[in-house]
Amino acid sequence: MRAGAGRTPKVGRVWPSRCPAYRSASGFTPRGTLAELLTFTGEEQGNKDIQAQGMATARRLGVNPSRVAARLAVWVSHRRAVANGYNDGNAEPWDVADGRVLAEDGDGGWLVLVAS
Repeated sequence: MRAGAGRTPKVGRVWPSRCPAYRSASGFTPRGTLAELLTFTGEEQGNKDIQAQGMATARRLGVNPSRVAARLAVWVSHRRAVANGYNDGNAEPWDVADGRVLAEDGDGGWLVLVAS
């Protein structure tokens, strides 16, 4: 089986090619860097585990979070029902082809760094 061909996302791997991704629009476009986005997630939203996992995974993948635009990271789910639980509740398919999974929230959400 080729890389990314499975059906379940895994942190540090390419989003699986046969796995759908859904995103519920937030109306928010993050500014700044991936490092700033992850710091906000940890310090302002209280998700320090996601902050640590995202930073460590990015670095392990050879990505400098301080040099990547935050808009290139998106939260998605591989289940529409889970994505519907976020923001506006109107989840739509989202293209994260070749994106790398940086973190998971434990509730079915995955932070994916999409190709720039």
